[in-house]
Amino acid sequence: MATARSSRLDIGDNWPVLVFAGLLIVLIALKGRFTPFDMRSLTVNALPLALIALGQFLVVLTRGVDLSLGPVASVAGAVMALTITDHP
Repeated sequence: MATARSSRLDIGDNWPVLVFAGLLIVLIALKGRFTPFDMRSLTVNALPLALIALGQFLVVLTRGVDLSLGPVASVAGAVMALTITDHP
C-alpha cells in the first residue's frame, strides 16, 4: 500500500540554510542595502568560527571527545591581538 505524501513542506536537513537565508533577509531589510563590502565583512568575521567548527567536527567524527577547541582559539586570538598591536 502506498503511503500518502504530505502536502507540508519537508525541511529535513536544510534548516540551517533556511535560517541563514532568513537572517540575511532580516539584515538587508534592517540596513536597507547590502553591498559587496558587507558580504566580505560577513564572510571574514564568520570564517574563524567556521574553521573551528570544522576542526571540532573532525575530532568528534573520529570519536575523539576533545571539546577544548574553543578556549584554545580564544587564547590564540588574544595572543595574536597582542602581537599585532605590539609589532605592526
